[in-house]
Amino acid sequence: MIGNSQLVKKAMDKVEFGDYYAVIVIPKNFSDKLSTVINDKPQKATVEYYVNEKINAIAPKITSKGASVIVDQISSSFISTVNGTIFDIFNKLGIELQEKLPDIEKFEDYIFTVEKKLPDIKKTLDSTYSDAKDADKIIAKAQGMIPDAKQGVQQGLDTIDNTTKFLDDAQKKIG
Repeated sequence: MIGNSQLVKKAMDKVEFGDYYAVIVIPKNFSDKLSTVINDKPQKATVEYYVNEKINAIAPKITSKGASVIVDQISSSFISTVNGTIFDIFNKLGIELQEKLPDIEKFEDYIFTVEKKLPDIKKTLDSTYSDAKDADKIIAKAQGMIPDAKQGVQQGLDTIDNTTKFLDDAQKKIG
């Protein structure tokens, strides 16, 4: 009998009045305690039983044996169900892993390839960094030379202007 308070009271009355030899009560927390077998702190699931010892001297022994057989059967059935469920989960995980194995192997190869190439990658990055620093120095030097270049261009333009003026003057005298 499952621990419903009205049913338990009715059954207890029947035991007390001698209509029943015994009552076996499965408490409400029985399943909860039984399910703790997969927890860190499992609890023992118990069954309560009540016997009218006045009716028969053998009744308590029979009831005790019956209660322990019920608990053992329920526990065994529950553990079998839990084990079956766990194996089903592991089987599904195994199938999913098997299906994903090519992708996992590709990823593994990629990781190993990257690991092998890390020294070369570091050298390339170091070289790039060094080249960037050198380019920065060259740009700074070129920027420093811009005023000199401007002055040289201006002098060249002045020379061209002077030469053009000289040629114009020479042409006027000749001509």
